[in-house]
Amino acid sequence: MAPMKTKLFVFALALSTVEFSAQAQVLELGARYWQMKPSGSAAVGVDGLEGTEIDIQDDLGYGQEEKVIGFDAKVGSGVELAVSHLALDLKARNRIERQIRFSDRTYRASADVESSLEAALWRLAFRFTTGGYGFRGGLQAGAQYVELEAALSARGYGSASEDANAALPVIGALLQFEPAPFFRLDAGIAGGAWDFGEINVTFWDAEANALILLRPFFVGAGYRQISIDGDETSIPLEADLTFKGFQILGGLAF
Repeated sequence: MAPMKTKLFVFALALSTVEFSAQAQVLELGARYWQMKPSGSAAVGVDGLEGTEIDIQDDLGYGQEEKVIGFDAKVGSGVELAVSHLALDLKARNRIERQIRFSDRTYRASADVESSLEAALWRLAFRFTTGGYGFRGGLQAGAQYVELEAALSARGYGSASEDANAALPVIGALLQFEPAPFFRLDAGIAGGAWDFGEINVTFWDAEANALILLRPFFVGAGYRQISIDGDETSIPLEADLTFKGFQILGGLAF
């Protein structure tokens, strides 16, 4: 889940943040605890042969809420540079009720299958905001890096895994309402699409939060939903996944 190009991407984000912060008027560092529920489907084939479309809840048992930690950083005022990261590491075990072909393995009905689903999400974006009288709104534009890895294994059938990644442009909108110096409502949506060569990906991320501002600290809670829909014909691999749920936020703002 950490190829060299991922490390280079992260290093570039760090350099950009340091360079921009020298001119920034505001620095905000935050963390989030996201209790989300995954849903959707995926199919993984091999050598041009399509795999079975798998419902990750009904077939693999991903029905429980999962705990995810994320990090955010923002520098600037009016014109801002924002960096965010989420890492998902999900595991499940389920006795399947139908035959599943995944990569170069076939798992027959009644097999006790262990599975894992990992995802790394990085975003680098410029945000442009303006407003007054407690309201601020604006736009954001940048790049989103998405990396997915899925694996299945069962005794007597062996194990198989496959991964895919893509970097795509994203644009979005932001809205803030601060009716009092100690309270703020935030909402935002960002998304993008990439269709080039063997990779086709659509990405959406929407959230709304209520924050208590105890400067320089802030705490809050809200709701977030991320959707990833993509395919890579060279494998072939298809995934249509949604992650959504309640979150708690906190951090420092200077």
